[in-house]
Amino acid sequence: MAKFWLYIESDFQREYNINLAQEVDNMTSRRFFTLLFGLSSTSMYWLAMQNNKQDINDPETAERTLIRAFKSVGK
Repeated sequence: MAKFWLYIESDFQREYNINLAQEVDNMTSRRFFTLLFGLSSTSMYWLAMQNNKQDINDPETAERTLIRAFKSVGK
């Protein structure tokens, strides 16, 4: 997720008028991910993700990836 943080931050500003740099520390991970997954299909984040698809077939790898993503919220 850190790889795409620039896109996420600019998309939140553009689509939600939320300055993520100032508000991420006060945001729950549930709210963050709800807004993240609610970004439009034309957002820079989703466009970058489409160009960087990686299938994770191993459940343990998927779990580690998800845990890392949650830990990076608010940093």
